[in-house]
Amino acid sequence: MQITENKANGLAKEFKIKVPTSDVDSRFDSKVKELAPKIKIDGFRPGKVPESVVRSRHGDRVRAELIEDVLQEVTKKIITDNNLRMATDPHYDINENTPGKDFEFTVKFETLPEVKPTDITKISLKKYTAPVDAKDIKDSLDRIAEQNHTSAPIKTARKTKNGDIAIIDFFGKTEDGPIQGGAGNDFNLELGSNMFIPGFEEQLVGKNKGDKVVVDLKFPDNYDKKLAGKPATFDVEIKDIHEKQPSKVNDELATKLGLKDLKALEEAINSELQKQNDGISHDLIKQEILDTLDKDHKIELPESMVRAEFNNICHRLLQSEGKHVHNHKEFEDYAKTQEKEYYSIAGRRVKLGLVLAELAKEHKIKVEQKEVNDEVLRHAHSMPGREKEVVEFYQKNPQALAEVRAPLLEGKVIDFIINQAKVTTEEITQKKLVDLAQKHEEALNSK
Repeated sequence: MQITENKANGLAKEFKIKVPTSDVDSRFDSKVKELAPKIKIDGFRPGKVPESVVRSRHGDRVRAELIEDVLQEVTKKIITDNNLRMATDPHYDINENTPGKDFEFTVKFETLPEVKPTDITKISLKKYTAPVDAKDIKDSLDRIAEQNHTSAPIKTARKTKNGDIAIIDFFGKTEDGPIQGGAGNDFNLELGSNMFIPGFEEQLVGKNKGDKVVVDLKFPDNYDKKLAGKPATFDVEIKDIHEKQPSKVNDELATKLGLKDLKALEEAINSELQKQNDGISHDLIKQEILDTLDKDHKIELPESMVRAEFNNICHRLLQSEGKHVHNHKEFEDYAKTQEKEYYSIAGRRVKLGLVLAELAKEHKIKVEQKEVNDEVLRHAHSMPGREKEVVEFYQKNPQALAEVRAPLLEGKVIDFIINQAKVTTEEITQKKLVDLAQKHEEALNSK
């Protein structure tokens, strides 16, 4: 077997391989001998099929299998002999595959760059802490009281206004007839809540109890396909007008929420707000770590990995925008419109992924299988009724499972760096903490 490196351009590698026909023929004969006792062909007893028959009827299949074996075997040899680490799957060009001639092919792939992680003990970080302020607890209590309001009929007759609860009967129809699910009796509708489609609630403001209103509107273009963009009419009767009565902040409100008393409610709010503050604080120090690692490492990146990450970003953008592409060209055209803003972000993500992976290797940081399983179960429990389906999906998709493992490993490495780095702590207010997080997010998006 002859292996020649055609060219080496940075991380891109290309090797030309020639396998003598004698080697190919020998492999072919061995596979035929292996297959003959196992194969079943009408007219022959099991295990008694002549090798000549196997060659004539299954020769193409046998040769395809041995060629695949050769490709994998040679690629593994190249990687081992040259101490390389592949970044992506190899690409093969078959140059000669005629029986009786030497088998010739070219293999191309990109390798992972050498990463020498920075000394994390020399990294300086700032950790912000924000204790919960009494005002924050009071504001939360007021919001909870507002959310748990009751309502009562207005004491003095007047017209409806935003914030009122209108007790209505309604019946909707389009030119095609009654709207399925478009009718109700004694329905409590808070005006201004945007519970109904745009234009509905607005037409009930300034009305009196007992008024019968014809609401004319048009369904939004992004509504259900059967109704999207269609004009509709709703016959509405305002049967009563109620005002919201905010709940009082007391023990009764707490017990209504399943807690012992007001003190227990305040403690629960304090705990939740502190958890939120700690989460923002951790996100800030995490971003500082990632920014530092990005700045401290100059690495040549595998183009194929950056392109794959950029394509993933584009797919997520399409999904978030509710857009669909029907073929590869449409996707490529869309991707070109996003390159200026997101290609560099893809590169940063690939670089940080390589650095974090090397740090994990260097410091023997691992994610146990139980941790992955627990995270899969957490995903499954977030989709009630489909738990088994979700678990089976991950079991059958190694790539999806890898996407579960990756953030777990990243989290462990980040926590390890925090414990090893030089960390100074500064106490600030919750408002300043939130402002810092927003400014950092804006700065990251502007890069």
